[in-house]
Amino acid sequence: MNAVSAISGDQKTALLKGIRTFSQMFWGPDMAMCQDMFERDLFREIEPLIPLLDNRLPNVIEEMNKWIHGFPDAEALFDELESSYVSLFISNQKGRVVPLYQSCYEYENAPMMGPPASMMKERLAADGLSMGSHINEPPDHLAVELEYLYFLLSKWWDDNHTASIAKAVSFASNIMLPWVYKLQKRLKLMEESLFYSLLISLNIAVLEFIDISTTSKE
Repeated sequence: MNAVSAISGDQKTALLKGIRTFSQMFWGPDMAMCQDMFERDLFREIEPLIPLLDNRLPNVIEEMNKWIHGFPDAEALFDELESSYVSLFISNQKGRVVPLYQSCYEYENAPMMGPPASMMKERLAADGLSMGSHINEPPDHLAVELEYLYFLLSKWWDDNHTASIAKAVSFASNIMLPWVYKLQKRLKLMEESLFYSLLISLNIAVLEFIDISTTSKE
């Protein structure tokens, strides 16, 4: 028996929706997403999880919503998020970015496509998964890893596939959290990073919940 199995159906749905939303956001903003963010409170769908997560989480969500609604419309929000995303994660004039690839956190100045990328490709293949032909990113991109975590949790809850929960816990705890902590540390040093720093804090709160609250069931 494990703690996550005791959460309500609404909380399970909220956990999956949160992970899926994180993945979508770390692929980069689009107008539909920004319109949705502007017209309603961000992460309303994960509110059932708030009692189970870090006590700071409601303040993080409130701060994010306040920042979002400081823009006059969704188009202005999109322009800001697109600019920040490119500057933070892709390229900027300072030449200092925060990579969204696990390989880049193996050691100082580690390159893309290191061992974590190969291992992630093997995990996907072992579970009969593959990246779509439209995705031109290494398999250890944060958004891909979040989608894989979503897959494992969904498989456990939907199919009662008990081995998947052990894999989900191990993946969140041993694979994702160590390098996402490093990503968060780098992100805090970037002046453009308010929204994405808050976003990664939400992401980490959910990963820590899976890590701390769940144990595999035999």
